[in-house]
Amino acid sequence: MILLLLHSAQAQQCKEELERRTKQLVVLCSTVRDAVATLRQDSYSAAAVDQNLLDPCSLHADELARYGGTAAIVYFNPGIWGADRVCKEIELALDRAHRDRQTAHQAAKHELKEQLAGTVTAILLSSELALQAGPLPSKVEEKLKSVRELALQMSNTLR
Repeated sequence: MILLLLHSAQAQQCKEELERRTKQLVVLCSTVRDAVATLRQDSYSAAAVDQNLLDPCSLHADELARYGGTAAIVYFNPGIWGADRVCKEIELALDRAHRDRQTAHQAAKHELKEQLAGTVTAILLSSELALQAGPLPSKVEEKLKSVRELALQMSNTLR
């Protein structure tokens, strides 16, 4: 879902064009107060904000950013940008946000693998050493072998 904060004669046209091009629902707000309230209620992938509606001295810009969450926020001047340019900038912002999420996901996955690999190796080594330590009660030996097998499975999954 995309939030469009725009108060102009072209607002409805811009909303429809954004929906057509992004294939996402666009929620149109004409005031900053409405936009902040709307952002508090739902999660948005992007927000297009008419910069002329923001008072630099107010807290509204901060509230938009805070309640926008992970939404890509694009500020624009409708006097200079037409609906086509707004749509293009939102499309680019959505693409950037998607790439950023993918990169963060890959980095987190890599970090988790690195952290788990050391732990799994330690479990394998400890269980092997415990099994070689000498005669063990059969139940203990059975449990150690089970732990070793589970660690081997984890190790193979991490590769």
